[in-house]
Amino acid sequence: MQWLDDLKVAIIEEEYETLSSLTQDLPTLSEVQMREAKTLIDEAISLLKEERKQTQISMDKIKKNSAFLAQEERKSRLSTLS
Repeated sequence: MQWLDDLKVAIIEEEYETLSSLTQDLPTLSEVQMREAKTLIDEAISLLKEERKQTQISMDKIKKNSAFLAQEERKSRLSTLS
């Protein structure tokens, strides 16, 4: 079935928008296909959770760097005023 194949490709290629789209538009599946789809969707959920975790780590780093740069800028301004 094309939908299952598209889901497999989206998981392998980590295409998050495609995964979201595919999981929101579920076709009618046989019992065997439903079991396969469940397994694939579970894998997609794992990938999305990992991506969210990595995004949060990146955001935290950006916040820390931004705070550091702001602090350094304040120090620089104070030293030029002295």
